[in-house]
Amino acid sequence: MLRALIESLSMLASDAAVQVAWLDEHGWPSDELAEDHSAPARNAWWMCEEGLISAEVRDLVERIDMIFTEMSGAQNAARWTYAALTTDDGWSQIRAAARRALGLLRS
Repeated sequence: MLRALIESLSMLASDAAVQVAWLDEHGWPSDELAEDHSAPARNAWWMCEEGLISAEVRDLVERIDMIFTEMSGAQNAARWTYAALTTDDGWSQIRAAARRALGLLRS
């Protein structure tokens, strides 16, 4: 589970160009980034209780999940384009939170 979290955070922390290349390589839409994050996010509390991650990392993972939720829905479809990965503030916030969480995990 921790490995899945680190892999998800690594992709979410990547620059938009890296994310687009990864999505293109697999033929996936941008919402795959959120799907890839959903399972580790659901296990964040357990990982924290087991001492695998800190409460701060758990909170960052949950923040990312909350941003994804705020971005969901048909009214936000434009936020899920490849172009939006570069320009949307939500994606910038996700990158920042993922980078912070990775830094904490590596320290």
